Amino acid sequence: MAYGSYYASVDFTKTKASLKTALSGAISSHTTLGYKNLINYYPDTDERSDGSVWDMYSNHKFKWSDNAGNYSKEGDIWNKEHTVPQSVFNEANPMVCDLYHVYPTDGYVNNRRSNYPHAMVSGTPVFSSSNDTIVGNSATSGVSGRVCEPADEYKGDFARTYFYMVTCYESRLSSWKSFATFTNNSYPSLSSWAIALYKQWSHDDPVSEKETKRTAAVFACQKNRNPYIDYPGLENLVWPA
Repeated sequence: MAYGSYYASVDFTKTKASLKTALSGAISSHTTLGYKNLINYYPDTDERSDGSVWDMYSNHKFKWSDNAGNYSKEGDIWNKEHTVPQSVFNEANPMVCDLYHVYPTDGYVNNRRSNYPHAMVSGTPVFSSSNDTIVGNSATSGVSGRVCEPADEYKGDFARTYFYMVTCYESRLSSWKSFATFTNNSYPSLSSWAIALYKQWSHDDPVSEKETKRTAAVFACQKNRNPYIDYPGLENLVWPA
């Protein structure tokens, strides 16, 4: 079996809720690294070949030491971005320090993203970063108001992050605060618009070498994996059309 015995408990002939719950059982138990300690792991999980921070929100080349002080514009500092806003789970462990959804990103762009859902933007954005991460009004049917649309090259990354979060923390979702992306139940866990959009993003932006290397690095310290990266297309079995 791929990845040794890690997924030995998962029956991949299952689909929908049964498969999602089996996956949750395989990945939910993991090491809690501590929010303040993530800086110690990022050079292994999120460093480009030139030694700079791999930031999915901008094209700036930050050094790891560029994470102190304030920001007034893009490119000033990097900080930690929670794909699922911390307020959704009351800043609780282990979600607050789960490397699979806490990325190092440009601090200013992170701030402009705010707590908006990740979805498609309609018309002229109110903000656009150097790598075309944009914020504006939603073009995605089913979610209204302001949203943040990631750059095309990272749309799949964020989709697979959401798939992971609702799978890993399946048993906790009912206690999370309302967020447009979620249904706060064990299945389907994701809103219908999010399932359709994120499956499309995952299809259009397939699993990259960056993601596979990052998963290996996160596994080395956090001791769990993202099955939606290990098994590309798995989301189509968990949430079939």
